[in-house]
Amino acid sequence: MRRFQFAAAPVVLLAACSAPIKTPPPAVAKPAPVVQPLGAAFWVEDAIPAVQAAAVAKAMQAELLQRLPAGAVPSVQRIATTADSAPSVTINAAAFEVGSAQMRPATLAPVAQCAAVAQSFGAVVVHVLGLADAMATGKANGLAERRAAAVAAYLAELGVAETRIRVSQARTVAAANGSVELVFEPIIVGREARAWKPPSR
Repeated sequence: MRRFQFAAAPVVLLAACSAPIKTPPPAVAKPAPVVQPLGAAFWVEDAIPAVQAAAVAKAMQAELLQRLPAGAVPSVQRIATTADSAPSVTINAAAFEVGSAQMRPATLAPVAQCAAVAQSFGAVVVHVLGLADAMATGKANGLAERRAAAVAAYLAELGVAETRIRVSQARTVAAANGSVELVFEPIIVGREARAWKPPSR
C-alpha cells in the first residue's frame, strides 16, 4: 500500500506540471484623445444651421429674460448681448462673499437657471468671464478669475458638459469690481470652432 501511494505521487505532480499556465491578456494601450486646435474646422453633431443662428440667439435671450426677470434677481446685474449678438448674463460682485470666490446661497438659483438654458438649447458654448476694473491690481484680477472658475464648476455640477464650458482670463471692464459674465455662444454649422473662441465685446 505504501508502494502504491509512493508511486502515485509523481503522477499527480506530473499532471499538475503539465497543466497549461494561464497568462493575463496583454494590456492594450488606449489611444490618446485627439484635440482639435481652435482654428481647425471640425464637425459638431448638434450645430445650428447658419440661417437659424440669429433666431436661436434671440430665443436664448428671451428665455434668459423669462427665467431671470429684471430687478427680480438681485445677484444678476444685467442680461444683454455681445458684439456678435450672443446672449450674456452678468452676475454682480455682491453675488459672492467679500474678497472670496465663494458664491452666496442666493446666487445658486440664478446660475442654475443659466445652466438650464444652456442644456435646453444644447448647441451652445458657455463662456465664463471674470471681470475686473481697469484699475484693478493683479490680486483683483486673480479674484475675478477664481470667481469665474467657481461659476464654471457649478455649471458642470448641474450637468452642463465640461466641453461646452470655457473659462477665460479676467477682462478689464469699467466698474466691474469682480463680477462674472456668462456668454452663450451658439455653435453654428461651418463656424463651429468660433464658438470656443473668446467672445467679442
